[in-house]
Amino acid sequence: MDENEEIQFGVKRKKIRGWLTFFLVVGVGLGALVSTFFIITDFSFDDYLIPYGLVGSIISFFLAMFDIFLIPVLAAYLIYSFYSFKPNAVFLGKFYLVMVVFLNSFSLITGQYDTIGFGGLSSIAKGLIWSVIWLSYLFVSDQVKELFPPESRRIFKRDKYLLGIIVTMFLLSFLNGMLA
Repeated sequence: MDENEEIQFGVKRKKIRGWLTFFLVVGVGLGALVSTFFIITDFSFDDYLIPYGLVGSIISFFLAMFDIFLIPVLAAYLIYSFYSFKPNAVFLGKFYLVMVVFLNSFSLITGQYDTIGFGGLSSIAKGLIWSVIWLSYLFVSDQVKELFPPESRRIFKRDKYLLGIIVTMFLLSFLNGMLA
């Protein structure tokens, strides 16, 4: 065995473990699947026919379709980024959690908690609490800092585009909700 092999043997391998694994598998992966399932099972065309005409109904329907695809695609991208040790992984995790907080807060403020399946108001409250807990975890976790050092983190251009699209959709959804 030469010197190089000994050095490589002593190097710690990157591995996601513990609470970070739980967050990615259960909090993000399973959470996205369950959320998408309930969005699809509660879907009704009648909910998107608003009294402000065809344009409002089309916008409302488009926003619903966006929600159905947004959650699982963003969750898959987030999980992929973490397990591939991409420099944008922590940003995506924080962005995902802020999005969940915003969506739950929007549902709470607009009073849509009666129409949401899986527990309604209590489900929204749990989502808000867990999102804040996981967001705090991403800020203070030693494992996250070790695996994704702050000096090596970056936000990719595609992430900025994704952020812009999602913010635009949220604004359209808010305006559409105000008109309905």
